Amino acid sequence: MNEDESAVRLRERFVRWQSELRQSLSTHAALVAAFASGGVGFVGSILNDTEARFGGCTSWLILAAGVFFLLSLFLALFISFNRLRDVRSTLEILRHRRDKSSDEIITELQTRTAELGKTTWALVYWQFGTFAVAAALFLAGVFFAFEHRMFPAPEPPKQNQTKLNAAEHSTATPNPHEGCDVSSIMRTGALG
Repeated sequence: MNEDESAVRLRERFVRWQSELRQSLSTHAALVAAFASGGVGFVGSILNDTEARFGGCTSWLILAAGVFFLLSLFLALFISFNRLRDVRSTLEILRHRRDKSSDEIITELQTRTAELGKTTWALVYWQFGTFAVAAALFLAGVFFAFEHRMFPAPEPPKQNQTKLNAAEHSTATPNPHEGCDVSSIMRTGALG
């Protein structure tokens, strides 16, 4: 294999893997957007749950999780819009090359496409980050909202049970006449 064939094969492999990267990027951004949509639904469900106990930081954790899930969804929209602009710029580059336009126009378009690519990757990292923060806040909020159900406090003993337990463990000598009526004792002549 000569040097020209090797360069062609390398270029073909590069194009194939670049296409694979774009497809993977789209898939991951859509997956995070789907999870964020589910997260917004879970937040709404938790806020309407009658068993959840809110107050203090629990309410703020759940609400902050909802805000971060929504932010992740908005970032998915910006990623999609930015990707469309990137594809459009790439097509313009190809059209200008086909039409043998000046190198200056092509270089300008390549610079814009490179900036759009950097912006897309920055937005993807922000989307992943906001989703991770939202998930952590949501898990903490759910833990505090349902802590009473996951780790219930032991019930205090009932009043009657306390008296019974005290009588069982008493060291005093039991009184055989406890609870006896004096009149019934007089009638039976037990006193004398």
